[in-house]
This record gives sequence, C-alpha cells and structure tokens, in this order.
Amino acid sequence: MGLFSFNQRSSVPERPSLPGKVRIGQLQGLGDRDSQQDAFVVSGTDCQHTGMLAMVADGMGGLVNSGQISAAVAEAVSDAYIPGSDVPASTQLLALARSAIQRAAALTKDLTYKSGTTMIACILQNGGLSWMSIGDSRLCLWRNGGLIQLNRDHNFVHDLLVLTIGGQMTPEQVFANPRREALTSCISQEFPRYFDFNQEPVSLLPGDRVILMSDGVYRSLTEQELCVALEQPADKSADLIKRQIEAKSLPQQDNFTAVILEIL
Repeated sequence: MGLFSFNQRSSVPERPSLPGKVRIGQLQGLGDRDSQQDAFVVSGTDCQHTGMLAMVADGMGGLVNSGQISAAVAEAVSDAYIPGSDVPASTQLLALARSAIQRAAALTKDLTYKSGTTMIACILQNGGLSWMSIGDSRLCLWRNGGLIQLNRDHNFVHDLLVLTIGGQMTPEQVFANPRREALTSCISQEFPRYFDFNQEPVSLLPGDRVILMSDGVYRSLTEQELCVALEQPADKSADLIKRQIEAKSLPQQDNFTAVILEIL
C-alpha cells in the first residue's frame, strides 16, 4: 500500500462539495485466539457538521490483560470525545490520545508484567479526515478502486529500512529479519515512542471508503482482496472481509477488527 508522510498536506484532489453522511460497516472476529483483545468505537454518522469519531485498538498478543487495556483505551476515547466541538479535529485527537494514555497508565502502573495496545483513531468533520496513530493498526483510504495507507506502521521494519539508506542492510535482509513486525510504539506502562497525526485534514469525496483495521485484517488479506471487498457498500464490505478471513483458516489467526466508513 502507498504511504502518506505524517504532518504533510494530502495530495488527494480538492472536494467539489462537502459530503455529509456516512454508511458504517463493522467486523470483528476471534480468529485462532481464546479471547478478544481488540476493541473499537464509532460515534456519530454526520461528517459535515457535528463530526464523527472512529477508533480501533489492538491489545498486544501474548501479553497479559492486553484486552483489558484496549477496552479501557476505547472507553476513554469514547468518554472524552465531544461531537460538535469548535476545537479543530487534530487538536481533539491529541486530547483523546492523552485521555487514552492516562487511562492505560492508571491500569498498568502497579503491574509487574508488560501489557499494552495499539490505537488508530480518526475524526470526520466538514468533509475532512483527521487521524492519529500509535502502533501498527492501520488507517487506509479507498478511492476509485485503489487503497492508500495514511499512517505508518510503528514496527521494527521501519527502523531497519532506514539502515538500507546508509547501506548497512539490503531490503532483502530487512524483510527476512524475524523481528521485523515487532512493535516499536504502543500504549502501555511507558509513554509511546512514536505518535503520528495529520495537521491538515484529508479532503473526502462521495464514494470514498475509510477503513480502520487491526493487523489481524491486513496480514490476512492481500491489498487486492481488500480493494475488491471495499467496492461494496460498507456493511456488505464488512461481511465480505470477515468471510474471506474466516475462509482462509490461517494457522494462528490473530483477532481481527475493522471499521469501514463509506462517504455518501
């Protein structure tokens, strides 16, 4: 998938008119896990005036109580969001992230083991899309059959790829590294190492789809499979993505969660 650099103005075309409503699709599954460690929030359906919020949190697999942390982060974001606020969406998202980090810190401060979660959140308002991310859950924009990843994955492969610029590693060595998917930033006992957001909203057009998803979705399906599914209305897209993941029956399939926002 393509990648927009954070804090840069999007190159997508200017919108001819403000889209106002959103059709929502949601999906979630356990996969090959004993418990659900993903959580998500959707609040509102008006992306023109009062705005709407969507977020996905993915508790870190293999760690204790990560499902509790992701649920607490989702609850904190939902509690703190104020629809119809005059505060710019990017500023609202910073406040939501602060609330999430504080809630997680309160739950983990006395733990003797590590627990944590990713977080991807966005606000749609006045026909624009603002987002923030911590970890490797993804936010993508589907437009005219193509899928664009808006945030970057906070995992070790990004750090390794930087080494290819100086010639210390080859791309082949990077993608063969067994630790390449290890998270380099998350919400846990420690303050997140990386935090990405866009200062200028991405302009949305009628027919666009915005998808927030945990890695259990994008590591299970190809970009082409996702694109084909997203051609459908949001609710049908969600059903198709879930069926595709379940049909593959991949060994050690992770929890999977996605929220699809279809701009009308």
